[in-house]
Amino acid sequence: MRKIKTWLFCTVLLGCAFSARAQAPRPRLYEAGLEGMSYVPLVSEARTKFQGPSGVFFRYVPQQAGLRGGAGLTQRQAGPPSDCNDCPSGETTTRALTLRVGGQYALVRQLPWLYAFADGAYRHTSASGAYTGGLCGCLDYTETQTGRGWGAMAGLGATIHLLPRLSMVPELYYEGFSTRTVQEHTDRRAPVTRTWVSRKKEHSPALRLLATVSF
Repeated sequence: MRKIKTWLFCTVLLGCAFSARAQAPRPRLYEAGLEGMSYVPLVSEARTKFQGPSGVFFRYVPQQAGLRGGAGLTQRQAGPPSDCNDCPSGETTTRALTLRVGGQYALVRQLPWLYAFADGAYRHTSASGAYTGGLCGCLDYTETQTGRGWGAMAGLGATIHLLPRLSMVPELYYEGFSTRTVQEHTDRRAPVTRTWVSRKKEHSPALRLLATVSF
């Protein structure tokens, strides 16, 4: 049921774009704006499924083809369940910085507001937390994590003109990342540090809503 609601929401949002009028304002070469909202079905350490304003966006579109770029920063804090009396107390803060650059192309010359895009992306993730207590009351350790990943995003977007220079831009796309992560666990009583290195691949459909100003 949740998947049906998600895709229904995406369909309605893109349907608004497809119903936009073709007589858009005079095209301008540059656009800049904010990533107002995004949705990714997978919950990660650095973000929830629904994310509020978290990035900036820029593009240059002289003709049917154009160049684009963006940057986003998300943060999430997590700790043991509040109803777990035997768990150590503490909190981990995770941040993720995503940089992307790519291109876009208007699918139909008579409909310049509808376009396909592909972006290459780099994502840097860092996490740190400190914990004490536990069942024995003797735990005292820290955890840090650093991840570097490369990936890509590709999909469809539409520019809906609200005012001559103000637009709402929904983008429905698919993203994939391959990430190398280094995790360290330090027992502050010893002190002893253990290190793990892992690799993982993630891919998922996603949706974002941009608010842009042209100039």
